[in-house]
Amino acid sequence: MDVSEIIIPGDTPGTEWRLPVLRFAGRDPKAPKTYIQAALHAGELPGTALLHFLSERLRRAESEGAVAGDITIVPQANPIGAA
Repeated sequence: MDVSEIIIPGDTPGTEWRLPVLRFAGRDPKAPKTYIQAALHAGELPGTALLHFLSERLRRAESEGAVAGDITIVPQANPIGAA
């Protein structure tokens, strides 16, 4: 699993929001790719909780070579709304 962040600059100098992105590498470059996000409307927490547990399972599956296509997860798609 590769974890990165997209930095979103704030309106006030010195403020910024971080958008975490989790990427799981599939074993087959020709397999379909999947993008999953949660909390587009910041307070929607069930999807964020689900992705927390799903990412743990995907981490194990990736290490076992059981992930066919690339998977990208954005667990908090609206960090500004969650602030």
